[in-house]
Amino acid sequence: MKHKIIVLLTQITLIISFLLLWEYLSYHNIINSFIFSSPSKIIKTTYLLFTNYHLVTHIFVTLKEILIAFIIGITLGLIIAIIMYEVPFIAQVLEPFLTIINSLPKVALGPIIIIWFGAKSINLSNLEVGDMMAYMQYSMQIIMSFLFISMIFVFMPRAVVSFKRVI
Repeated sequence: MKHKIIVLLTQITLIISFLLLWEYLSYHNIINSFIFSSPSKIIKTTYLLFTNYHLVTHIFVTLKEILIAFIIGITLGLIIAIIMYEVPFIAQVLEPFLTIINSLPKVALGPIIIIWFGAKSINLSNLEVGDMMAYMQYSMQIIMSFLFISMIFVFMPRAVVSFKRVI
């Protein structure tokens, strides 16, 4: 029991130390506070979003959009699957294209779509090249964050099992 308390206190100390270091580095402009923000700004913004109920509104709008996209995806997928099942010629024609789409990493579709629509907007003079490049950078940062998080979820159970074997 005492060992678990010491581990917990050490973990809490590490988290607090990390947050304090982050705040210090951001406050003294050692790291770019525009990109990395700071814990105090994040807490302040989260508090303001909660008190104004904007955060809940944004969460519900996002969930609604996800649900609509999910329903559209399922409906289109079901319709295409039924058509391909009923008309074998269409299935034979579309099979190589579906194989290509399935082998394409889903995270690669985001930048492809940004480039596709961004090039059209640049051509119509509705978007600057720098803006499209910024969107690309932001999307790649978000995608890499999700990839790192997924790697953590894969490696964490392995680490726990290995840790238990060592101790």
